[in-house]
This record gives sequence, structure tokens and C-alpha cells, in this order.
Amino acid sequence: MRIALPLVVCALPACYSGVGLPSQGDDGAASAASSPGGSGDDGASDGGGDTSTETPAAATHGGLRRLSVGEYDNAVRDLIGDASRPGAVFLPGDALTPFDNEYAQQTPSEALVAAAEKVAIEAGQRLLGEPAKLEELAGCVPTGVEDADCLRGLITRLGRKAFRRPLTAEEVDEYASLLAKGVEAESWHVAAAAVVRGMLQDPNFLYRVEIGEPVPGNPEIVALTDWEIATRLSFFLWRTIPDDALLDLAEDGKLSNEDDVRAAATQMLLDERSREGMEQFHSLWLGFAGGGTEGIRADMVAETNALVRRVVFEEEASWLSLFTSTETFLTPALAEHYGLPAPEGDMPGWVEYGESGRGGLLSHGAVLAWGAKFGDTSPTTRGKEIRERLFCQPIPPPPPGQNTDDPPGGDEPDGCKIDHYAKYREGGCGSCHSLMDGIGFGLENYGADGTWRANDVGKPECEITGDGEVAGVGAFNGPAGLGDLMLSNDGVRACALKQLYRYVSGRAEPDELDAPFLQRLSEMHNGDELNLRALMLDIASSDEMRFRVLGEGE
Repeated sequence: MRIALPLVVCALPACYSGVGLPSQGDDGAASAASSPGGSGDDGASDGGGDTSTETPAAATHGGLRRLSVGEYDNAVRDLIGDASRPGAVFLPGDALTPFDNEYAQQTPSEALVAAAEKVAIEAGQRLLGEPAKLEELAGCVPTGVEDADCLRGLITRLGRKAFRRPLTAEEVDEYASLLAKGVEAESWHVAAAAVVRGMLQDPNFLYRVEIGEPVPGNPEIVALTDWEIATRLSFFLWRTIPDDALLDLAEDGKLSNEDDVRAAATQMLLDERSREGMEQFHSLWLGFAGGGTEGIRADMVAETNALVRRVVFEEEASWLSLFTSTETFLTPALAEHYGLPAPEGDMPGWVEYGESGRGGLLSHGAVLAWGAKFGDTSPTTRGKEIRERLFCQPIPPPPPGQNTDDPPGGDEPDGCKIDHYAKYREGGCGSCHSLMDGIGFGLENYGADGTWRANDVGKPECEITGDGEVAGVGAFNGPAGLGDLMLSNDGVRACALKQLYRYVSGRAEPDELDAPFLQRLSEMHNGDELNLRALMLDIASSDEMRFRVLGEGE
């Protein structure tokens, strides 16, 4: 079964209604139904309470959002128990801006179609080798090759999770036609695997479709259905599809008002998936998404993830204390790598930074890797990353013809790095370099691998002082000094809010409809120094999460 390109190339909600899907692929697998909305008089339950009678205080724009590679792999894991993360291997990579879910960047392509088909085919083949898992997904043991009821059980159970809503009667019938493949192969499990294969590349799985319901007296706004709210909550807090418990709430109409949604979100934040979701959010925001799976690199990613969990979930402390923490989570190997004391008991554990000059996330090797360039570190690159990611101050690209691929030094390669970079702050380049280089030099005592050093690489005569400056904010020394400086700056606080909202909304830049919401959130959390858990609950239960402004042509 192949993805329906007529739906995939539709980038706006106006394309949601009445889009036809192809009926058969080369292997005979039937497609999904002709309408991805999943509501109507054809057997599917609309679910949810009477959300259309509520008058929202505010609403924002939305768009047709495809699952990012990370979300796709999480969804495949939670749908069929396949933790191999096949999307990361085969699907085209996402644009990181810095998040992977900006829908304006999700351009459909033949490469996406082919990759999704390949992932689906291979997942189906793996399941054929695990017939008991197929029966578990179906909730029944087939009585024979022609057991249509058992196959329909698989379709309705799996489809509800895959599409995040009940399937229409037409959808169930189309998928049920795959029983013919099982009869031909003399195996019910062949038909079941074909169902899974079809759903994994169905547009209703790959895309988050939000049609909503009309709001009386508000022709430009729709109220999201309980099913659509369940999906928003799940991808916001878990980065994956809703589980059966959340879908049950949607079916029972228990996501129809602010209190209900807040109660559901509160429960969701107790789940391990919320920890994983916030780790992935921070890895995207801070630029170490993908990380490493082995050795010291994996230890560095685990170090940062442990701090996120501690601050957000265990201590429910100020979100900004990520940048000022006086302890870090180390394996014995990583402690030796950093030159810090080993954790007690020769096991991973928390270690005090002491008088090392380190402090918070900006001391972590996963984050310090920002500066890797020219076989060394680039103060400019580090400064740019901090300005853009943590201050939300975009730096324009260098002038046309400016070569940034050659290391600094020019005619004096034996000079000290700080002298080489001083030349960039002269003339026309100075306006941008003055915003970046001073920050980077404050972190120069730390290599791209997070180790401490006193001198430029191979130049003992070039001492590194660790003195830095955030232009317009103040001077600092080292990661701990920069963290303290950031904590006192309202711009960092506002940027953290903006980055979280970028992630939630799937848009790179908030617009005029978003500004009042961001201002309201800032005022609500002015006294708590940004408690991220409380902030997530306020976003999850907001009108902006539950209502959508119609796009042009809808």
C-alpha cells in the first residue's frame, strides 16, 4: 500500500475534507477511507462532549502536521511494540529550527513516500515472525485462515490508536478486504501483517489531522474534538500517540473542558513517557538531538537528561536552574574525563562541581559540543548558538563571499586565538561578531568534548582566561558565571517560554494571535521563576490548546 499523495501534498487544513485515497497498491493492500476526519454517520463515534457550545477566550492558528522522525519512531514503538526506531534509519531527516516538528518545513516528497513504504513493509515482515504479537494486537486468536471477526478486531483496536480516533465503517471494510491476502497465502497472519503494513503508511497515521467542530457565533474558530485534543496532549507531553487510557477519556467525552484536560494532563505527567518527551524537547532545543548510544558520548547525554528530570520532575524547581545547578550526574568514566571527583560507590551518581568553575548545562559535554570546528572550538559558533537558542536573538548569515570554512589566523597562524578573533570584530563584521565571540571566549577553557584546558591547543604560551561578555548584559567567567548571568536576565526567561511554545505549536515564529498567550503565561509564572511542570499544565489546558482559528479557504 502506498501513501496517498493527494493528501500528503496538502499542506493546509483547507485540504482536510473530502480528499480521496487510492484503493490498492501493487501488493493488493487496501488504503484507508476516503475522509481522514473520522466523524459522521458511518459507524465512527465522534467522542467528546459538546465542545462546540463553549466560547473560547482565545485561539491560535494550526496546520496539518506530519509526525517527525522521532515522533514516528515513538509511535511505532507504542503502536506495535517495535523499538528498533526504523524511521531514524530510513525516513528523510527533519529540518531542525531548532525543533523537528515545524509544519511549514514538512514538505512531502517521493523520498518520504518510498521510505515510509519500506519501513512499513519491514515492520510487517518482522511481525510475521511473531504471530503471537499479531494476535495480542488483535485481542483474539484466529480460529482459521478466514476468521474475519478476528481481523476486524485487529483493525478496530489498532486503527483507533494509529489514527487517534475510531475508524469509520468504510475504513474498517477496506482494511478487512485484506483478508483475501491471508486466504491466498493460507495464513491469517499474512492478512494481519498487511493491515499493520497499511496503517503504518496511512496518511491518517503519518499526519495529525485537525478538523474540529464549529463554534456557534464564532465562524472563524473551531473547537477541537476530544480525539484531537487527546492527540495534541499526547504529542506535547509524550511525543507519541495517545494510549488506550487517554483515548478512553476522549471516547467518554472527558476532554471537553479546561478542568477535564488539566486533570488528564496532570495524570500524563506522572507517566515515564513525559520524562522521555521532555528529554527529547531539551535535546532539540539545546542542539544535541540524536546524541550518542555508546561510550562517553552516551554518558554525556545521560548527564543532561538526568538534570532535566531532576529539575522538572523530581524537584519541580525553577526551569532556569538547569543553567545554575551546582551538581551533575556522572559515570566514573565521565568524571575522569572532566577531571571531577568520581561518584560514590564507583556507580553513576551526582557529583558536586565544587571550585571547578563548572555549573549547570553549559558545563555538559553534550552542550559544549556546539563549539566543534577546525579540530578545535569556535567561540563564534558557541556564541551564535547561545544567542539563538537561549536568548532567541537570531544572528544573520555572513556576507556573501565570506569564507567561514577556513580557520582564523590568516598570515599569522602562530598567534593566539583571542588575537585572531579580535580582527573579526573590526569593520563590517564587527556588529555580529561582537554579539557572539565574547560569549564563546567565556567558555574557551572547555574543549568540544567538555574537557578543561588552560591554553590554546598546542600553544602553551596562549593562556585562556575564561573571561567572557554577553554584550548588553554583562561580563562573566566560565559556565557557572554565564549561568548566573542568564538567570538574572529577563530575555532568557522570555526565550525559554518562546521556545516551548514553538515546540508546542509547530511554528518557528509566534504571530499576533500568540503574543497575548505568551504574555499571559509570563505573567502567570512571574513569581515561580518558571516551574516547567506547572507551565506545561497551563499550556495543555488553555483555550489555545483546545481551539483553532480556521485557515484561509476552510
